[in-house]
Amino acid sequence: MFAPMHAHAAGEEVITLDTLTVSTKRHDWRYTRSEHFEILSAVDYSKLVSRIMQRAEQIIGTFEKNNPLFRMQRELPAKIIFINDQGIDRYLVLTGKEDLQHAYDRSPMGVSMDRVSSESAKQTSMRGFHDGEQAVFLKLITQAYLDADTSFEERVTENAIDIALNHLLMCVKIQTGHDSPPWLATALNGLRGHSGGFGQAHLVDSFESPIYKYTRSTPPHAYRPAWFSIDDHEMIFGRYCISCETNLLRNASDYPRGTDKKTVALQKKIWRNYALAPNASLGEFLEPRSRKTRHDRHAIANIQASLITTRETRDFMYYCTFMADDKTRAAFARFVVHTEKQQTNESVFKECFGVDYDAFRTRMYDSFKEIARKDSDYSRNPWGPPDIVVAKFNRKDIPPVPKLRPSRRSETARILSDWFVLCGERDIANQVLLKASEASTQARNDPEFVAAFGLSEAAHGRKHSAVAMLEKAMASKQVVRPEAWRTLSRLRLENLLELKGEKHRLTKDELNTVIEPLAEALKQNGASQQTYVQFAQVWTHTDVKLPKEYLDMLAARVRAWPENEELRKVIEKIR
Repeated sequence: MFAPMHAHAAGEEVITLDTLTVSTKRHDWRYTRSEHFEILSAVDYSKLVSRIMQRAEQIIGTFEKNNPLFRMQRELPAKIIFINDQGIDRYLVLTGKEDLQHAYDRSPMGVSMDRVSSESAKQTSMRGFHDGEQAVFLKLITQAYLDADTSFEERVTENAIDIALNHLLMCVKIQTGHDSPPWLATALNGLRGHSGGFGQAHLVDSFESPIYKYTRSTPPHAYRPAWFSIDDHEMIFGRYCISCETNLLRNASDYPRGTDKKTVALQKKIWRNYALAPNASLGEFLEPRSRKTRHDRHAIANIQASLITTRETRDFMYYCTFMADDKTRAAFARFVVHTEKQQTNESVFKECFGVDYDAFRTRMYDSFKEIARKDSDYSRNPWGPPDIVVAKFNRKDIPPVPKLRPSRRSETARILSDWFVLCGERDIANQVLLKASEASTQARNDPEFVAAFGLSEAAHGRKHSAVAMLEKAMASKQVVRPEAWRTLSRLRLENLLELKGEKHRLTKDELNTVIEPLAEALKQNGASQQTYVQFAQVWTHTDVKLPKEYLDMLAARVRAWPENEELRKVIEKIR
């Protein structure tokens, strides 16, 4: 627990946790909102943070528009907290949930980066947690990263894709109830690959191929697509990079090394037969248990097989999200959710998509080859081009640049407390709110802060103060937070039953008191299924007849959520 606050130096506030001291002096918090986020930043480069968030919103919005799988099914916008390396001890290690101080040393699944980008990733990590109400992310940008010789636009792009991918993977996790399937995480995180795009990369002198012909720049230099690029006009995904792939194969255990004629002839034979066409079954990545154990995974044949499978993994996600018809996109979302509920096999795949693996792969690569017909460099390549434009933008599609302003005490405390709650540190979260309430009149009068503090008090079993705070917040008519209204309704019901007995039947006036907050919650966009379940459960405590309009509303929810057995059973009780 936090010890009482003591005077320190002028203008500085110190909170003591056992022997650990957390000083807030160095943090000049700034705040704003965007379409998908509340943003709190302690990074001393507001222009960079604002542009990062604008691009992240552009990426997220594009995915969200194209496939329902990538929509955040939570009641509140996500929150993101930018910190620098001076904040690690205060907001990461302090949590105790996991040692996040060193978490950024781990590369995300599916990442194939060059050395420079890998080092950058260690300096710009991101972690997030979620509950039934919201997701909160913490984004680390170190001073070493800011001091490095990297262009502004490159920093914007690599951090925007990092934020967007974490958000998208969280959307999948929320919908499936588990981490994303490994193949999907690989496909999405593959977009973090090398950022040197649209330049030239060296190919070995012996490289020659019947399908990979680079008329843009003749070998030994070759076209090198970025895995991801975006501007105000279009978004482009890389599909494969011959430069990267040949470098991997040159390091194979059985690659012929040397410059004599015989060795060069062997090398040319390898390149002439390399990745001539998509030939991996979709089951190779959709059914990981079916993969055979490879005795020498560093051999050319196994490296090539892995690279082809990885290509098809990315292409499957790209195609189902951005290129296929609406029916296929919806089938993709169902399939991913299905993957976590039962073991994936070709029968499950066919149930979702209507065709088997091979038929789907043929359809998918017909689309990529159709794109290639418009480009003479790749018109005869069975894979299609190495990169594709997945979205075109006009002026209306570009989100506004979020404008950061000095954060109010109430905003800082509320967002930091939500982070600590999701890290499992409710005591710290409550103390953050308490200190802000004691120190700031502005915080005590901010309805959103008061609602958050009321929820925290309720979680700690302090019903009296929780009800007082939640009623104050509700009276403002300004708070959009369904969980606050559900909690107020629950506490009012509990108080009535504690006073009059568990078997007490609510009178009409008592029922209205309990229903009033829930009615407010139902008006708010994004109210979860739990709101409807709780609304129905209240009527099990009264003999007052459920009005027809309410019964029709609940019946419509049962039809919309056939998997919600709890709601169906409660409605059966009150009919």
